Amino acid sequence: MSRKDIKSEGKILHIEEDTRRINERAVKAEGEVETLKQAIAKLNEEKEAADLQNQQCLETISTLEHKIASAQEEARRLHSEIDDGIANLKGSEEKCILLTQSNQTLQSELESLVQKMESQGEELTEKQQELGRLWTSIQEERLRFMEAETAFQTLQHLHSHSQEKLRSMYSELQDGALIMKDMETRNQVLEDEVQNSKEENKRLSPEFPARACCSSLSHTNHLMFEP
Repeated sequence: MSRKDIKSEGKILHIEEDTRRINERAVKAEGEVETLKQAIAKLNEEKEAADLQNQQCLETISTLEHKIASAQEEARRLHSEIDDGIANLKGSEEKCILLTQSNQTLQSELESLVQKMESQGEELTEKQQELGRLWTSIQEERLRFMEAETAFQTLQHLHSHSQEKLRSMYSELQDGALIMKDMETRNQVLEDEVQNSKEENKRLSPEFPARACCSSLSHTNHLMFEP
């Protein structure tokens, strides 16, 4: 094997090694892209869950506000009933006996109403505390949602950058393949020229071997270095 053959083979091996490295980089980039896709899908799921929880919290707040309004209306009604009872107690003196008899009943109802008001007041306080906790939870969920949205945008940017990098590596791989194909073609031409030179040497007379060999090698060198 001549030095030029060895040199050509070395170039081919070098190109094959470059191609192998580019393939490895492309596989690695594809793995990174897949990881980013999974992270984006997970963030989308978390975002949807946060939206659902936020909607549920708003519905709960609306329900509690309705209950509070009902409790306040009930309290006003009870106050009105108490006022009516007191007015009845101050009614006609002619009904004093009946009022006295019914006083105990009204007093019992009044105590029951007071207890009910106190119970509803405690319930109202608890609902207000629960409402405060829910509002705090909504604020926390909103903050987490904003953080998740920021992370999602960052991952989208990384995904776009990885896609561009992958396209660049793919272009380099195609260029390497074209160079490899060109080198194979040149190597085949070189082998054909060497074979032709051998056959031509056999046909030439013994007195011109050196001249024929030089002519063939000159033509071969011209083909190797031709752009």
